[in-house]
Amino acid sequence: MYFQELNDEFLNDPNRWFNEAILLKNIADDIYLKFGKEIHDGERGRILVHSVMSDKPEIVGPYGLIGPCKMMIGLALENIVKGLLVKREGKFLREWIGINGHDLKRLITDLLDFSVSDIEKDLLKDLSSYVHWAGRYPAPKSSNAFKDLLPKGHLWAFSNFDLEDMARIENLYIRLEANMQINAFS
Repeated sequence: MYFQELNDEFLNDPNRWFNEAILLKNIADDIYLKFGKEIHDGERGRILVHSVMSDKPEIVGPYGLIGPCKMMIGLALENIVKGLLVKREGKFLREWIGINGHDLKRLITDLLDFSVSDIEKDLLKDLSSYVHWAGRYPAPKSSNAFKDLLPKGHLWAFSNFDLEDMARIENLYIRLEANMQINAFS
C-alpha cells in the first residue's frame, strides 16, 4: 500500500512532471548541440556502438542519434503537458497512460487546449512516433506505424530533420515552458 501511495503522490505532483521535462530537454539539447552540426552539414562523424550480438563494433554516423534526440524532446513536451494537466485537474488521470498518453498532438491540442500551428501539429505527430517506438526500437509492432514516418516516401528522420523544424520545436517548448513556469510551485 505504501508504494501505491508514493506512486500516486509522485504522479499527482505537477512539479515532478516539470522537473522531469527539464531533465529530458537538457539531454536532448546535449545530443543536438554535440552532433547537430554534423547532422545538418552532412558530415560523417563516426560513433562506435558495441553490440552484445557481435564482437565487432558497428560504426554509425550522427544520424543514428536523431531518433533518441527526438524521443527526448517528445518526452520533455509530454512531461510538461502532463504536469500542466495534473495542475489543472488536481490529480493524474489514468487515461493519460498508454499509446494515447504519447499522442502529443492530442495531449496538447485536445486535452490541454493549447494552440499550435498546422506545421507544429505535424511535428507533434512525428515526435509522438519517436516517443512511442522510433526513438527506442528498430521497428514498430505494426507495419502501419511506419506510415507516420514516411509522408514523402522516405524516412522523415533522415530527410527533413532541419534547422527550421528544430526552431519550431524549440519555440513550442518555450511556449509550454512559460506556461509551466507560471504554474510551477504554486
